[in-house]
Amino acid sequence: MPFVSSREPILLTDEDFEYLNKISRSRISKKAISERAKIILLSNQGVSDSSIARQLGISRHVVMRTIKRVISIGIHDGLYDLPGKGKNKVISVEAKTWIIDYIVENH
Repeated sequence: MPFVSSREPILLTDEDFEYLNKISRSRISKKAISERAKIILLSNQGVSDSSIARQLGISRHVVMRTIKRVISIGIHDGLYDLPGKGKNKVISVEAKTWIIDYIVENH
């Protein structure tokens, strides 16, 4: 028996719908952002998480995580990656000193 979501579809304002449509069709948006917009649009239409995953060729977990995130922090912020991804860049004290000396000497 297939899993059926008990979550209600995401309700969108006209403005949200236009915003998501624009992003989902954009050729310059990152693929992940466009994909997240499509997930929200399909969820708004009442499409099940499993069906969304099949249509977009992604896992149901990604669909559920995206929808949960958008519900918790909003549509505009929920589409984009949160800060803090990846390792912080580290510049050694010696490298900073060299850069400052270089700039001072050449100006």
